[in-house]
Amino acid sequence: AIGCTVHGDYGLNILNSVALEEYEKLGLIDATLSFETGMNRIKALKSDIKRGIIAYGYLPLMKLRMCPAKGDNGCGTCPGGKQTVTDKTGVSFPLLCKNQRYTELLNSVPLYVGDKKLSELDFVTLYFTFEDRKTVTDVIRAFLHHDKLATPHTNGLYFRNVL
Repeated sequence: AIGCTVHGDYGLNILNSVALEEYEKLGLIDATLSFETGMNRIKALKSDIKRGIIAYGYLPLMKLRMCPAKGDNGCGTCPGGKQTVTDKTGVSFPLLCKNQRYTELLNSVPLYVGDKKLSELDFVTLYFTFEDRKTVTDVIRAFLHHDKLATPHTNGLYFRNVL
């Protein structure tokens, strides 16, 4: 043993009790559940491991090996990986460069559930990527007061009965 504490992030895509129990056997002390899991299913999970969700953030929709913002000269003119792509309806989606190895296409609006009842969770994560200081402050303040967010956002799938 090397004395590390292992935490499971949303990328493990944990959706059910079996997966949660297996990761616990592997040594996780807590896990951020998949953001594709509904709150009813989260409540029904059986395990002693601490559980949490992403409660704010621009969620990744897909990973791209070839960045759609890359020009003829590669990444040379890219302003620090802060690009967007726009779909045919005019909606812009942020691109998050990951060390020029791949790019994450993020949702056009952030997930926010700070105004919802989250008492069945052990923790929540506020996942900031490129927000400015004012936005971070506004989100944290709204979350701490259980206020609705004044800017466009989504509740994601947590409160829909999809899974």
